[in-house]
Amino acid sequence: MIRGGVGMDPVLLWHLQEILRRLGWMAQKQIQTEERLAGLENAMAGLSAQLRAVELELARLAPKLEDLEESVASLENQPSTRIDKIEYRFEQLKVDTLSGSLHIGLAHGAEGLIEDLQAANADAKDIQLSGPAAPDQAYTQAMASMQDYLRQGLPQDIDEAAGIAGIPLVPELRQRITEDLSRQAEQRFMLYIKEHPFAENAAAQDALPVVEKVRQDVRNGLKTFFDGYGKESSG
Repeated sequence: MIRGGVGMDPVLLWHLQEILRRLGWMAQKQIQTEERLAGLENAMAGLSAQLRAVELELARLAPKLEDLEESVASLENQPSTRIDKIEYRFEQLKVDTLSGSLHIGLAHGAEGLIEDLQAANADAKDIQLSGPAAPDQAYTQAMASMQDYLRQGLPQDIDEAAGIAGIPLVPELRQRITEDLSRQAEQRFMLYIKEHPFAENAAAQDALPVVEKVRQDVRNGLKTFFDGYGKESSG
């Protein structure tokens, strides 16, 4: 700070002080500007590092993207099988495709053949239990076990049979096989009970072999179907 002396012009003194004040303000602004520039430089350095990391990640993913594009192109060039319709018949499931017809049937056990519903001109809704009514306990357990199988066991059996045969299931084919075999299994279940009614003293556990017999029929039919399906597809 310039202090006034003897003989110094007060106006000149004020101007000198104002100049010094402005110089100090400019110096402070310069310091602030330099600090901001340093901050911007640090931010730019961080962005540059992030950009470099992104570039490296893109370079790493590029070969995988090329492989995926090649796989998609290969799949698009493969001939596909389009399912036109599925016709249901009690002893067989017929799938019409562009490459021909495939059939599956539920094989009967050694205890004897069960009458074909369509050949007998009978619908599932017309089937009645013959002889005395089945005991409530055994029949109720049999129905409950059968419904559990259709909800859980049947989809598992279809997936397992397709997996063993190495056949990829398209959703439409899987759904229709499930629906058709559900109806077929229910009809087979009713016919087994009709042919072999429960005894008067039958217990709940006596119903389980009936469901297992139907399940084995379904498994046999699925194996036959997928074996034939694989041969048709490869041919």
